[in-house]
Amino acid sequence: MTTKSVGATTARAVLAAAAVLAVSTGSFGTFVAAAEETGVAGQAATAQPGEQAQDSEAAERAEVERILATGGPATRRAAQEALNGTIEDVRKFLRTGQFQTRDVDDQIAVQRILDAAPEGSVTQAKANAALNGSPEDVREFLAHGQFVARETDEKAEVTRILAEAQRDDNRITARAAQKALDGTPADRHEFLVRGQYAARQSDERFKVAQMLGGGSALSEAANKALDGSPEDRHGFLVHGQFVAREIDDRVKVNQIMSAARQDGYLRLVAAAQKALDANTWDALKEFLRTGQFEARKLDEAAVTTPQPPVGQPAEQPAKPAEQPAANAVQPVASATQPAVASVNTAPLANTGAPVGGVLGAGLIALAAGGVLLGAARRRTNGA
Repeated sequence: MTTKSVGATTARAVLAAAAVLAVSTGSFGTFVAAAEETGVAGQAATAQPGEQAQDSEAAERAEVERILATGGPATRRAAQEALNGTIEDVRKFLRTGQFQTRDVDDQIAVQRILDAAPEGSVTQAKANAALNGSPEDVREFLAHGQFVARETDEKAEVTRILAEAQRDDNRITARAAQKALDGTPADRHEFLVRGQYAARQSDERFKVAQMLGGGSALSEAANKALDGSPEDRHGFLVHGQFVAREIDDRVKVNQIMSAARQDGYLRLVAAAQKALDANTWDALKEFLRTGQFEARKLDEAAVTTPQPPVGQPAEQPAKPAEQPAANAVQPVASATQPAVASVNTAPLANTGAPVGGVLGAGLIALAAGGVLLGAARRRTNGA
């Protein structure tokens, strides 16, 4: 017979004797209650010390496994090492090790928040203060401080985006940012995480569409951007539109130079060629903005109308008188036959010489003949 069976037999004998005594004394109810307590105690007493130790070890290992599943990196490593060791390793981890590694994990978590925080932000300042403080400061920052700091930073960021959108005339983004500012911290966080990007894409599509009426190169590039992805449209606005605008400006300068050649505007041609040879967009823009007008003004000033000499009509350039000496050596004939000179003007007109010019020359000849006639008479009288 085993020790366990002997103990059970003895217990039953004691209970039987007590029952007889209870019946004889009239206290059977009290006996029943006492028997129940004794039975429970007896069952507990029958448990072996080894079984109790096994149950305790299992519970301790289960707690370490729970910590392994929920702890940070340092805590998980230490928990795994404890489970791989003895029961003493498990108990040491539960007594002190888990708290030491938890402090390390908390510091790692704060450091990650610090690394992601914008330069000069409230979150950055609060995280630095926590790391320079006690473990309690670190835990307080993780439990509460980080969220307060993030709300402050996010409100400031939404305000910045609003100002930028108003400056760049991104109206959809501006409206969404203002709505977030008027809302809750959760609204602002949602705007920063998702809303701002959707609003910006709408603004950029609208801006690209506005460029369809530009130059040939600009319109073609804008069409391709509209048919592409949001990244294509953003790239067009940031870079592509300027490449297309430069191409269109180069075409304009070539057109101006070609027209200037036909008009004989040499200074304008030279200015256009100089802008093209510089091979920079700044040179092209400067020519289109001011250079072409300055060169054209110089060319127009260089074109002058020839002025006729004195005594000639404005519509005919100066023409020297024909044979003035011959007219001078025949004063008498001219003076005595004025009708002949008058009649001869018609044939001269038929030769293409202006009538007024011939008349002017005749008047000069007549004036010269009169002077010579007077001198001849004076010589005759003197003789």
